[in-house]
Amino acid sequence: MKRQMVWRRGSFFAVVLLALVGISAVHAFESIEGRETIIAADEVIEDDLYVASERIVVEGTIQGDLVAAGQSIVINGTIEGDLIAAARDITVNGDVLDDIRMAGAVLTIGSGASIGDDLVAAGYSLEAQEESGIEGSLIFAGKQAVVASTVAEDMRFAGGGLTLLGGVEGDVEAAVGSPGQEQAWFGPKDFDPDTPPVPEVENGLRMGEDASIGGNLTYHGEKYISTLRSDQVGGDIKHVALPQKVADFDTQPSFFDQLIYHLQRLLLLALVGVLLAWWFPLKLRRLSSQIAQKPLPSLGWGVVVLVGVPLAVIGVLIISGIAAVVLGFQAFGLGLLLVVPVLLVFAVVLIYLAKVVVGYLGGRLLLARFKPELSEGTIWPALLGVVLVGILTILPIVGGLFNLLVMVVGLGAMWLLWREGRTKGASAERLESA
Repeated sequence: MKRQMVWRRGSFFAVVLLALVGISAVHAFESIEGRETIIAADEVIEDDLYVASERIVVEGTIQGDLVAAGQSIVINGTIEGDLIAAARDITVNGDVLDDIRMAGAVLTIGSGASIGDDLVAAGYSLEAQEESGIEGSLIFAGKQAVVASTVAEDMRFAGGGLTLLGGVEGDVEAAVGSPGQEQAWFGPKDFDPDTPPVPEVENGLRMGEDASIGGNLTYHGEKYISTLRSDQVGGDIKHVALPQKVADFDTQPSFFDQLIYHLQRLLLLALVGVLLAWWFPLKLRRLSSQIAQKPLPSLGWGVVVLVGVPLAVIGVLIISGIAAVVLGFQAFGLGLLLVVPVLLVFAVVLIYLAKVVVGYLGGRLLLARFKPELSEGTIWPALLGVVLVGILTILPIVGGLFNLLVMVVGLGAMWLLWREGRTKGASAERLESA
């Protein structure tokens, strides 16, 4: 990201920790896994509910917290506790009497929805429609937001564009892109055509005719926004200018910049973990079993692959360079075509897949000790494990070493499983030929 975003976002990281504490502290709950979960209008869940399904619809009442992971989540009924959710799209049309903590591509607070306390969210787009109410604070980090609801306390935003159409009784602090800045050429529908549409929001901060802010307005951005009206703001309007070029290397990022960076990585890692657990549950179990049964071979082969792949890439580039002298630049271009995909796959494996594999094993072991009912599935061990791994890898000093260990062990487990598959395939071919 070329522009720096400054925003007080400490509560986001606390949300992740509180969610983990909440899961470990619950002693009575209901858990559901399946392709589709529907809580009917006349159904009452007299406890906390944990759900992992492709489609989740709540028409009835949950007399506790709802912790949900899926592709599409719709809340039309009542949740008397917290809503903690991660999905491609999440829509809240009903009542949530406590906090909402959610992450997804398309997030919608429908008209008439009511949130009893804070809304803390991260994703591509957030839309809080008219006649919806948030009794606490609204905190959002993502690409864009349209807020037409009423917010009883403060609002914090970090992203490209914010359109405020409703009323905020407290302070508003927003880090926004520059008005007129070129928009991203892709959106959620480019990755999944079934994703619900999102409103078009330009970069910058815009306030509608009926918008109001009871406290101060502080916005961080490269450019001053002259269209903001003082009569719509009860307090002061303050512009904090951001540098239009990347800071010098010797300039240390602020604590909050580092915090949001690590939070974004943590949310993305959690999303990748849930998707892999959903799509490839058997592969994930087999990979984690490799580590559990062969920890030292996984570590050793991981070191070999970690060193071997970059050396192989360098070798291909050297050979391509020599060939380019004799055959022309096309030979070097062919070498790049071979190397770039390998490097991209290798980076994805190191940054995400290895951590998901190790995290899944750790999450399964933890849940088997404290919540055996949840350890039998794939979603909750993966979600808990990757969040814990993500937090441990950002710890000062030891975090870097732990990150390296996780990448090496996970890489080694993938290599061993691939080699076993090749060996079994070769053995089967020999038997068929015999």
